[in-house]
Amino acid sequence: MSDFGEEMSELEAGSWPRRKAIRVPKIGGGSGVLEDKRQIAIVNMVRRDYPKAAIYAVENETRRKASQGAMLHRWRMGVTAGFPDLITIWPGLWHEQINPWPGDDEVRPVFVLLEMKRDGGVESGGQVEVARTLERLNVPRFVVVTVEEAREAFRKVGVIQ
Repeated sequence: MSDFGEEMSELEAGSWPRRKAIRVPKIGGGSGVLEDKRQIAIVNMVRRDYPKAAIYAVENETRRKASQGAMLHRWRMGVTAGFPDLITIWPGLWHEQINPWPGDDEVRPVFVLLEMKRDGGVESGGQVEVARTLERLNVPRFVVVTVEEAREAFRKVGVIQ
């Protein structure tokens, strides 16, 4: 069986493949620490400490100026300004806060979205708009600066203790 086939059978059996974390310098709580390094630290924490969870980064921003046509193409492809930076998916569990459909006792995976900010960072108009949509859809979304804030967000939703 190919590597891909073996990986899929592990997923279907409920055991997610272990991923190797990337080493980054220790990050303190002081200002001036780049948002990217903190995001890498959160990704590493989830991959290392919660191997059954999945974490994905959303690349909604482009560092180079795009032509109006290229921006329209990205929008048509589903790129949405203000969508949270990280999507985490946790093994299924059920409780009222996560599963808002009355009478539905099916266990589903839990999504928790994280918006990364620097110390003192504020949300953009697009982020506020997306936050309202996610709240209406009952999708847990948190603004975090540090690894500990991400852990606290996961605790609030109930995916970790």
